[in-house]
Amino acid sequence: MGRLLQSFLDEELSDEAEIDSLAQHLEECKRCGLEADTYQKIKDALASRQAPVPQESVDRLREFGERLAEGH
Repeated sequence: MGRLLQSFLDEELSDEAEIDSLAQHLEECKRCGLEADTYQKIKDALASRQAPVPQESVDRLREFGERLAEGH
């Protein structure tokens, strides 16, 4: 579910049934909902920055997302 969550929030999914299923899961599962909220807040904060984001920060965020996806 974690890998799907990241793809869902990055708007990379194209299967409507998968999107609907994941959206419903996020409504029902507090843990995944919290992870989705955290990931979205991080993305929003990075997107609102005026200066370019250092690659090191992008790499750390990607690693964080992967750990969340793996349940760690």
